[in-house]
Amino acid sequence: MSSRVRSFVAVVLTGFSTGLIAGVPEAAGAPLESVVAELQWSPTGSAGLITGDYQSSAEGTDSEIGESPSGSARVGFVTTFDGISPDPENGVPSPSPLVLFPDPDSLFEQTNGSKTTSTSFAGQAGDVLTLYFNYVSTDGLLYRDYAWARLVESGTDATAAWLFIAQSGNAPDGDGTSDYVHDKVLKLQIDPILADQDQDAVLNGGRPIVGMPAGSINVWAPLQEPDGQCWAKDPQTSSCGATGWVESVYELEAGGTYHLEFGVMNWGDENYQSALAFDFDGLAPGQFLPPITVYDVPEPRSAAALFAAVVGLTGLAQRRKPGAAALQGTSPGFEDDDAMRAASISRSSASIRTRSLCRARVAANRSS
Repeated sequence: MSSRVRSFVAVVLTGFSTGLIAGVPEAAGAPLESVVAELQWSPTGSAGLITGDYQSSAEGTDSEIGESPSGSARVGFVTTFDGISPDPENGVPSPSPLVLFPDPDSLFEQTNGSKTTSTSFAGQAGDVLTLYFNYVSTDGLLYRDYAWARLVESGTDATAAWLFIAQSGNAPDGDGTSDYVHDKVLKLQIDPILADQDQDAVLNGGRPIVGMPAGSINVWAPLQEPDGQCWAKDPQTSSCGATGWVESVYELEAGGTYHLEFGVMNWGDENYQSALAFDFDGLAPGQFLPPITVYDVPEPRSAAALFAAVVGLTGLAQRRKPGAAALQGTSPGFEDDDAMRAASISRSSASIRTRSLCRARVAANRSS
């Protein structure tokens, strides 16, 4: 894929007839907005819809991801919170299409995650996909959560193109390239041929995405991190926060039948969550099949107060964990790499009580 040469074609938007398989475009080189707007989406793990200004309480203390460039009232998301944990022996595959080497130092590997998959559509060479993504994470250091978006050949489930890749980490490379929106996670694939893959879409017109431009966004409903914690050596330069909305543009190299897949995975453990928000022209709630979680109105004050009380009782264990940072994104303050590694390893034994209570809250949203 790295040798591919792309040229972008501007054409008049034409209409398409879609069902389970979207109709074949009437002309080559057409924008696919109208096709994507009629696809249906099925979740694996935890996915849903949220408004850009959603607040979980009347106090309005949640972070906001803002409106995407397409202007949709609600945007989609997938999150690691309450995601699927692979269990191959019992027939539960990983949500991720990537088979990756463990980290050579910590031996950490991917754990749980979620994805959403569209119904299929037909496209021709030269057709153009335009999508928008926003990676939001509270994790970093050795816990390199990641998100992906790909175009998939429906007949074989092979990746036709990587449309967006983001990965949590500790600090920017400082080389003027994108710091956390990159395709380095693809290089960790065990299959050496697949490890030679690159990100195929053009992101933000080719401009690098330096740091996490949208700043610290760690109290956001899909993350279910009520304490607003950030696992980072220095939250000012780490991947705690959000990339902001990133435009992804890809021109199909060949005609065929395809579907879209967006997902996110935890790395190292199931604590400190990450999520991928996504949008496209014409996104509508009716496209998303249950079960999904919908955040679109502030919760009643009584519900918010109850949740605050629950967090007050259970959050102490979270705040006492080595390296747990405060709401404002303060640094855990590791003195050296050994302290950082020790704190990271101890994180695997963190309490899951808050996560269980958050799951109950999410279930209430799903049933409402």
